[in-house]
Amino acid sequence: MALNAFWGHKEVIIVNETGCQLAKEIVKELREANFNAAEEVSSFDYAGFADARPAYILVVEEDSECSVIPYKAEGFVGDRLGHHIKRSFDEANNRFVYKDHFAAAGYDIRTNGSKQLDWDRAKRFSWYYDDDNDTPILHLQAPNTHEVAKAVVESIKDYFRK
Repeated sequence: MALNAFWGHKEVIIVNETGCQLAKEIVKELREANFNAAEEVSSFDYAGFADARPAYILVVEEDSECSVIPYKAEGFVGDRLGHHIKRSFDEANNRFVYKDHFAAAGYDIRTNGSKQLDWDRAKRFSWYYDDDNDTPILHLQAPNTHEVAKAVVESIKDYFRK
């Protein structure tokens, strides 16, 4: 409760494109942990995220294997000649904090690899290639258990503690 003043207003978006129960459980656990601005959305809304500028975005899918990988963006922006960007949305390697919490919950989690953003949609919004944007955008695949939801919440807390 003491840290609520710090992360209570942080906007955390959980993207639930498949309608899985795990995403709903994560949002419930985040709200219980005083993340008052935690929100579940049903699709990756490029324009909405660029306007809202959330502090953390996690795309969640249920799977029997556990993995958390960052999204990346690469391509020509098209606003001026030669403006090419290549960036990972996990520049501080935030995905690695998931390892400890998942191990404590009894799960092995894979953290290598990346997932490509739809660059044709993302490049219209400067937030996706702005140097000041340090929002992690991660993709989580994990089984639907209470322990997994708790591990995700603790990992997100660790991100805001650093």
